[in-house]
Amino acid sequence: MTPRSRTASSELEGKILAAALDILGEEGSRGLTVRAIATRAGVAPMGIYNHFDGKTGVIEAVWSEGFDRLADQLRTNLRAGPRDALFECGHQYRRFAHDNVAYYRLMFMEQLDDFIPSAEAAASSGHALQILVDRVEALQATGEFGADRSIDIAQGIWASVHGWVSLELMRVNFATSPDEAYDALLQAIYHGYAK
Repeated sequence: MTPRSRTASSELEGKILAAALDILGEEGSRGLTVRAIATRAGVAPMGIYNHFDGKTGVIEAVWSEGFDRLADQLRTNLRAGPRDALFECGHQYRRFAHDNVAYYRLMFMEQLDDFIPSAEAAASSGHALQILVDRVEALQATGEFGADRSIDIAQGIWASVHGWVSLELMRVNFATSPDEAYDALLQAIYHGYAK
């Protein structure tokens, strides 16, 4: 008798997360149920509980992975000068949102009443913000930005680009040339904080 092969734990977890991401992209968070995730992943519902302690654990894993991916993308062009690096950060944020809509919606646009990220998961979002804080501090070191708290400036920049990108994803963007208008927004943000 040939022994049955078992699916590796990491492979099974990857299938579950991929299934959850597919559902998020198609139906939003309202479609995320243990049964729907299990069916899409081709696993027993108990597998969701065994590997993620239920739906909330799956959401947290996808949410954290999204922020990790965003942070990786924001690290693009780290060797550029401080001003160019800040602009690249803005462009990479927008690119991430358009290339990873399901992640972006879960991270920023879905109302998840039963989800409160753990301290570890919340740290994932902090890594992405820290990249922006570092870019702001580099501009402060050159004297281009004032000495306000870098975290406050970074939060303001993030809120501005987030608002633009979120409206764009919701198809509430009436700019004649969205790319040019977004560039103009980044310029306005820079000049708003420049000394």
